[in-house]
Amino acid sequence: MNTEQMAIGHIEGNLMHSDRRKIYIALEQTNFIWDVEETKEFDLMWRNGKKLKEIAKYFQRTLLEVHLLMLDRLSKGKIDAR
Repeated sequence: MNTEQMAIGHIEGNLMHSDRRKIYIALEQTNFIWDVEETKEFDLMWRNGKKLKEIAKYFQRTLLEVHLLMLDRLSKGKIDAR
């Protein structure tokens, strides 16, 4: 058996073993994808003092999704804390 076949066997073995484990995926149903134009709109709404609930309603997103975007934008310095 060559090295490539051994590596494939090892990977398949690990994957098969993992399939039998019970796993939990955090935020599995959360949509993390935002259009660049949406992020610009979000930034403007944030600067204009809109509440996160209002922003969520505007974008038809969950409050959690909007909170996550807010945290992302804060961490990148795109918006200021308020």
